[in-house]
Amino acid sequence: MSCPICRGANILPRWKVVQDEGLHRCPDCGFAWFPRPTDSMAETKRQYLNNETSPLEYYELAEPLSLDAFVLRMKRIIAASGVARGTVLDIGCTVGTFLQAAKDAGWTPAGIEPNPQTAKTARERGFTVHEGFFDEEMAARLPKFDAVHMGDVIEHVLEPVALMKLVRRVLKPGGLLFVATPDIDSFMARRLQIKPREHLVYFTTRSLRLAAEAAGYKVLCSERASRKRSISSMRYSTSFAPSRRWLVRLLDVPVVRPLLEAGLARFFKDDVVVLARAEGVQS
Repeated sequence: MSCPICRGANILPRWKVVQDEGLHRCPDCGFAWFPRPTDSMAETKRQYLNNETSPLEYYELAEPLSLDAFVLRMKRIIAASGVARGTVLDIGCTVGTFLQAAKDAGWTPAGIEPNPQTAKTARERGFTVHEGFFDEEMAARLPKFDAVHMGDVIEHVLEPVALMKLVRRVLKPGGLLFVATPDIDSFMARRLQIKPREHLVYFTTRSLRLAAEAAGYKVLCSERASRKRSISSMRYSTSFAPSRRWLVRLLDVPVVRPLLEAGLARFFKDDVVVLARAEGVQS
């Protein structure tokens, strides 16, 4: 057994045990994963199709704070691309919040979303949304984009390097990929984001950078990041069992909510992000 990212052989099997499942970890690059057969994605896909993993209500309540974060991401993409009026694809666009940030920045956005309910909401807002999972077939019928955004997506797939390689097929030469995913070295991510049924892989800044490089990208930045998380939306988050959601409801009051959201964003960097440029041309 070796690390899927850096190929290191010094693996820590069952580094953590969550819901009776062992999470493996590579001490060299920090990558962690729940071992699965390569043909075992059916359960993960079913959760999207049934509005479980990414429920509509969660993203609607999170939208105001998410929009603030996505505006900043678009500014970084525009600055790095040097393109004033480009095209961007958001893989996992949910209700279209990132698409709105891109449109407001003067870019032409399109989205991909497997959840029928959130895809419908995004389309009703006037956005182009390809409903389904991003795979070889979908990549073959998409146009080329100046940039691709993947926020909170890559942790749901078994082969993240293969996913990044597939993204290159829909990027113009020199196009940009922006990835954000939970940071397994973060206290908050370890408390709230380790979910064997949903999140199959976990990154650090080093392992995410190595994954992007293995997929043929030149990494422009790889860093830890934070953003405000909606306390109201957490009532629908699968991070909390139904029996524990009373605590979220207790905190979801006008006086406490904004202070808690600001404090968590300031003191806990629970994401890792990579901004990378596609090298060469992927056929």
